[in-house]
Amino acid sequence: MRDDMGDGMRGDICDGRGRDGRGESLLGGRLSFRQPPRGQGYRAPFDGVFLAACVPLASWLRGRRGQRGMSRRVSSMRPLRCLDMGMGTGMVSLCLLSRAQRARMALHVTGIETQHALLPYARRNLADNGFSTHAQVLWGDMRVAKPLMARKRFDIVMVNPPWRDGGRDGGREGGRQGGHKRACQHAPRHPQRACAFMLGDSTLGEWVSSAVRYAKPDGMLCLIVHADHTEHVTCVLRRLGWHVAVRWFLYGRSHAHPIRTIFYAHKAGDRRGGYGARSNASSIHHVTLHEFDGRFNPVIEGVLRHGSALAGG
Repeated sequence: MRDDMGDGMRGDICDGRGRDGRGESLLGGRLSFRQPPRGQGYRAPFDGVFLAACVPLASWLRGRRGQRGMSRRVSSMRPLRCLDMGMGTGMVSLCLLSRAQRARMALHVTGIETQHALLPYARRNLADNGFSTHAQVLWGDMRVAKPLMARKRFDIVMVNPPWRDGGRDGGREGGRQGGHKRACQHAPRHPQRACAFMLGDSTLGEWVSSAVRYAKPDGMLCLIVHADHTEHVTCVLRRLGWHVAVRWFLYGRSHAHPIRTIFYAHKAGDRRGGYGARSNASSIHHVTLHEFDGRFNPVIEGVLRHGSALAGG
């Protein structure tokens, strides 16, 4: 839930006015969206749209159709339950709900956010786009087990965790991969932004551990981090008994160094559930965001303006 773009991801994710002439819009006008004005708080980054685009809804759909039969409507199946950790203003949930709606899939999202000031934005965005009955917005810190969430488990857990450590020693957070210093930057001046992407007294490993705690045994985890933390997150997941099935490396205008890594992971060795047959094989996708002239390439344009899935999602 950060609004730091990094090299190659600078700009505004919103692409115009909302459908009612107020607020802003996402995905080429498909979604109305409200957030704090520029310079006055947390604003949604590109990261969330890419995270939603990598959730493997297609494989879940194929698995459910195989189990239930092609004659049954997908929308009549048990809703897929999704957790959005660090919901912010609700952008990731909106994008995923929009994808599910177009695929006629039943999806219910539970969003957790620690910043009280952002909760009204998330609730309003869901209501404006007709998703109020498909989502629940809660206040809380997911790193601490709460009675409200004690027995809840989800098919999908999505998380865009903070990764900046304010220049402190990042060795135990791993990932001195030819540029870890870029992930150790100063805190933003606005408190909403600082809370959104500064680790504070937490660690990235704690965020990952909390995320897998709320996944069902046959559930999946979708996670986006600064690319300098790729190896550390991979090691944490392996230590927790999770297998990274797909990794997307996002680049700016060149392949010199990735700027983001997106993970799709599941319990190691798990072959159950409605997401199709699983194995311990892994795949990697390298995605360059921009053409040489600075424009988004056609694949990325499809993700940002039309809500398309990334390859493998």
